[in-house]
Amino acid sequence: MFLIALVWAYSRDRTTPAHWNLPLTYSGDSLLQLSEIKASEEGDYSFMGPLGVSRLGAPYDANWNDYPMQDRLVRTMIQWLAFALGTFPASNLAMMLAHVTAGVSFYLCSRYLRHRWEWAFVGAVLFGLSYFQFWRGIHHMLLSWTYALPMGLLSIWMIGGSNVIRWKDKRGAFVLISSALVGFGNPYYIGMYLQLLGLAWLYRLFKDRQKENLVLGALATGVTIGAFLLMNAGVFAFKAKNGAGTEAVVRHYYQAEQFALKPMDLLMPPSTHQVAPLRKLGEMYASTNKVEGELFSPYLGWVALASLGWMVFELFQRRFRRSGMKVPTHALQVWWVLVYSVVGGLNTMMALGGMQLLRASNRMSLFIFMIALFFCASKMSVWSREKSRKQVMTSAMVILLIGIIDQVPRKQPEAAEHAAAMMAMDEEFYTAVEEALGGDGALFQLPVVGFPETRPPHLMTDYEHLRPYLHTSGLRFSFGSHKGRERDFWQESITRGAPNIMVAELETMGFKGILLNRRGYSDGGQTVLNALAVLGKQPVGSSRDGNILFIPLVPRGELKAPNMTKDARILMAEGWGFWTCRPDRGIYWVDQHVTANVIGKGLSTGEFELSCLLLSRHEQTIEIRLDGEKIFSRILPQEVEIPVTIPLMGQTDDAELSFLWEEEPTPYSESFPELTSGAIMNLRVVRKDGL
Repeated sequence: MFLIALVWAYSRDRTTPAHWNLPLTYSGDSLLQLSEIKASEEGDYSFMGPLGVSRLGAPYDANWNDYPMQDRLVRTMIQWLAFALGTFPASNLAMMLAHVTAGVSFYLCSRYLRHRWEWAFVGAVLFGLSYFQFWRGIHHMLLSWTYALPMGLLSIWMIGGSNVIRWKDKRGAFVLISSALVGFGNPYYIGMYLQLLGLAWLYRLFKDRQKENLVLGALATGVTIGAFLLMNAGVFAFKAKNGAGTEAVVRHYYQAEQFALKPMDLLMPPSTHQVAPLRKLGEMYASTNKVEGELFSPYLGWVALASLGWMVFELFQRRFRRSGMKVPTHALQVWWVLVYSVVGGLNTMMALGGMQLLRASNRMSLFIFMIALFFCASKMSVWSREKSRKQVMTSAMVILLIGIIDQVPRKQPEAAEHAAAMMAMDEEFYTAVEEALGGDGALFQLPVVGFPETRPPHLMTDYEHLRPYLHTSGLRFSFGSHKGRERDFWQESITRGAPNIMVAELETMGFKGILLNRRGYSDGGQTVLNALAVLGKQPVGSSRDGNILFIPLVPRGELKAPNMTKDARILMAEGWGFWTCRPDRGIYWVDQHVTANVIGKGLSTGEFELSCLLLSRHEQTIEIRLDGEKIFSRILPQEVEIPVTIPLMGQTDDAELSFLWEEEPTPYSESFPELTSGAIMNLRVVRKDGL
């Protein structure tokens, strides 16, 4: 609808062509979403097949198949927009269409339910301008695509409440199409849709066992699940061929509590509210809230809250009158969403039992919001029967205006200006780097950071390494392949050791340079830069703010894969302190007890050996253990580097390695009081044959 598009464009300050060339936000998850659009624009996307991004994950094509794909139907539409407009304008248009299509879907469903057009329009505009969608924005772009949910909710009501619906008639076709569209969408929405559909099916089973509706409900369930499986066919095929790859999606029970729905969040106005006193209330709530989650996302707004209040009033009224009237379907569905979503609810119980994938149950607040708006449209349509047209129109306009003011966040020009400045800086710097390299070549990015959903080191924010990808067309980058695959362990290995070895291996592989993000180091990367300078590798360019440095290398031939059979993977666990380096040393200053996991095919058959240098702060004994068995023990002299080479024989190909120092740790220096027992340098677990 035009009104939704107009309000969205004004509130997001998308009123000039220049602003349409800027993304809504330019940090965190937004960079991931923009990169997905960029990959689509460059043709690295297929509707159903496996996804490999040619300019990320160098020297390979980045693997994007270990994370469930969402709504490839919408992704394909966005791809067409990117072909026509480019990445950044397409991202803006996609977000506006997410709001508009949600409103159109709500209006059509409301009219099918015979709600008056005035109240269907009010509900549609408010659903299309939900605070939930504004909060999600581009950083959760596909969560903002909610057009299928009103259709899905209507199809549930049709199965549970209509007389007879056969899957072959028009209404049956609508139910199945709606189920497919929900199945194409976000797994969170799929989960709640299937729950509400299952409840409607059970109600119908115990009410009258209406065969046609029960068959249709079963078919709708199958279609929803089938659509999800179809959209992820490429992902499942990739996993079947290459193994599960479980590290890309890591969930923990505490996250189910952290991101569960807190009833107060439904009521509390956000800190971006248009009304100053309410905005201050939200700021106060944010400053005192100790449970970090998706704060303010569940906010329902005055209209939906008033509708819920009306719903509760009717329940009590019927109870006290003992009228024998049934509990409204709207109220039962809201009750179920709450039982599932709140802290300590069904979702957290399931998470405790191991089902932790759908951790953020606060997102189900959107279903409460949608049900409340449908309830409002229904009740106000009944109220309007005895009112004049003028009264109805006036009431509708007042409620609509109140809802828009309440739900649409205020403009934040400072954030927009900051994003524009960052965009301009990146465009200038990365374009210059690409021109300096002749338009192609691969760059290794430091520090090494896992992808996706990995907390980056020090001051870096998530997905910062994707920024150069967005502003170049020919360069390739080492970051961006789903973590946990054995082929990508080499990045951790070469950065853990000596800088001279790292540079030699990168040049052998054909990398043309290093991009170093100084925000990823506690010392601004100075230790690494000093070590590289000794090797003759100096930065020749930096971003305007000085945070990103370009260090050219001299590649020895074309880009090629590393020798994957050489090193085992070492995952640091406990006791690893801070890292320093010299040109020929990669140094970990460590605690008294240090553990790591060593992963390598052949570890259990004795094909690997450990090599490192040990340095003790004081004369003391050190023990090295593998899976709890002592494999090395020696008295180390004070401040003398001792080379160590030990054959390894683990119980499995995934073994625990421990370093146990005799003495308590002491401060590293007067100026740097970090406690340390000693240092482990150039740690590697390498095949004995040297391959």
